[in-house]
Amino acid sequence: MDHNNTDLYYKLTSQTQAYIGEQNFSKQVKIDNSEPCALKSIQLPPIKLPTFSGSYDEWLSFHDLFNCMIHQNKQLNEIQKFHYLQMSLTGDAANVILSLQTSSDNYNIAWNLIKRRFENQKNYYIQSYSRAFQHQKDHQ
Repeated sequence: MDHNNTDLYYKLTSQTQAYIGEQNFSKQVKIDNSEPCALKSIQLPPIKLPTFSGSYDEWLSFHDLFNCMIHQNKQLNEIQKFHYLQMSLTGDAANVILSLQTSSDNYNIAWNLIKRRFENQKNYYIQSYSRAFQHQKDHQ
């Protein structure tokens, strides 16, 4: 075998081994390029259930989190949702639904009472002005 044929032989052998190695690797490691940022094996920490005391400043954040995590969650039944709502409310907010018996029939009533009470923009402005006035009075 002359020098050129030997070089060609080793070159082809090397390329063939590299190709076989790539094929074996791709069979062992299946790479999913359909979702480039998806990390399916990561365990995310649990999201803590939001709490709400009745402060209008916190209402929007509480509403959005509770609505997404609990209210719209189709895996939870109404009694579970009501229990989570009761666990999430403190102070003035808890008092809004205090008289309701914990039952699946009362969950939507409770959620609507909370929404009606704290989505009222007039109450938000009254509470904000009252706080600002009190703050100003305290610093005089």
